[in-house]
Amino acid sequence: MYPAHMMDDKGYFNPDYMEYEKQRIIDSVYASTNHRQMNTQLERREETVQIQKLEERIGNTGSKSAGTHPSGW
Repeated sequence: MYPAHMMDDKGYFNPDYMEYEKQRIIDSVYASTNHRQMNTQLERREETVQIQKLEERIGNTGSKSAGTHPSGW
C-alpha cells in the first residue's frame, strides 16, 4: 500500500505525485530566495536613506558651529 497522500481521488497510485512534490519544493525554494532578495534590497534602501539623513545632520551641524569653539574661546 502507498501512503494516502500518494493516491489519487479514486484510490490509485498517482504516478505524477513525485513530479508534483518535486515542483512544489522547487517553487518553495525560489519563493524563499526571492523573498530574501527583496528584503535585502529594502534594507539597502533604508540604509541609504539613513546615511543620507545622517550626512545632512552632520553637514547642518558643521555649518552652524564653523569657526566657534563650544566654550566660547
